[in-house]
Amino acid sequence: MLELQSLKQYLNYESKIMQYLLSALKKNKLSQTLLFIGENYRDKFIISLALALYLSCNNIHDNYTNTPCKTCYSCRRIIANSHPNVNWIDLKNNEKHEKLGIELAKNINYELKSYPYEPGTKIFIITQADHLTNSAATSLLKVIEELLKNRYIIFFSTIEGMILPTIVSRCQKLFFPQFNTYNKKENIFAKNILYKIFNYSIKEKMNLIDKMQTNKNTAIKILDLISNTLITQIKETQEQIQPKKHFLTKVLYTRHQINKNINIRLALEDLILNT
Repeated sequence: MLELQSLKQYLNYESKIMQYLLSALKKNKLSQTLLFIGENYRDKFIISLALALYLSCNNIHDNYTNTPCKTCYSCRRIIANSHPNVNWIDLKNNEKHEKLGIELAKNINYELKSYPYEPGTKIFIITQADHLTNSAATSLLKVIEELLKNRYIIFFSTIEGMILPTIVSRCQKLFFPQFNTYNKKENIFAKNILYKIFNYSIKEKMNLIDKMQTNKNTAIKILDLISNTLITQIKETQEQIQPKKHFLTKVLYTRHQINKNINIRLALEDLILNT
C-alpha cells in the first residue's frame, strides 16, 4: 500500500473527481459505496485520503465550505494510518494471501455493523477489490444493502468486470484512467496501432503482436497509449461510443493481465486477434 504520509503533499481538492464527490457531500447525496476503477492507483489513494479527511476532520464546517485542516487529531491519525475508524484493506504483496476471503469479509461486516471506536464516520477502503473471492463479495453485498448511517466503503478495481455485478450495481462508479504524458507523435502512433488492429489481416496482426511483445514494459506502454487515445476519442466524439468503450475495457484487462505476469504474447493475441 502507498505510504499515506508521502501522499499528503499531493492532496488536490480542486480535481474534477474530488469536486464531484464534494458536491454530492454538500447535497447529502454521496453514495455510501464507491467503486474507483482504473490503473491509476496513486490518484485513487489520494482521492480516498482526501475524502476520509473531509468526513473525519474535527475542524470541517457543516456545509463543507472549508478544506480539511490536516493538523487536528483526526487528520493527523488518518494521514499516519492510525485512525481506528479509517481502515485500509490491502494484500500487502504477501504470497500467502492472494485473495481477500470470507473471514476478512465477515470481519468487515462486523465492524460496519458495530459502533465506531470513537464518535464519527467509519470508512473501509478495499484497495484490491478485484481479489475478493466470490464468497467474500457475496458476504459484503449483504452489509452493503443495509449500511448504517456514517458508514462508507470504497472499492478499488482495475477493471469493472472483475467485481461481482451485484456489488457494482450498488456503487457509485468513478473512473481513474492511467494518463501518461504523451506527445503528438505518440498519439499518431497509437491511432496507427488501432487502425491496424481493426483493419489488418490475421498475418499482419501477428506481425504487430511480434513487435508489441518485445518485453513487458513495451507492451504496457503501448497499451497505455491506446487506452489514452480511446478515452480521448470517447470524450470528443459521439461516433461508435459503445464499441470503443468495449474495446477500452479489453485493453485495460489485457494490461492488467500482463502486469500480473501473464504470458505477454497470449494476452496480446487474445486482445488483437479476437477484435
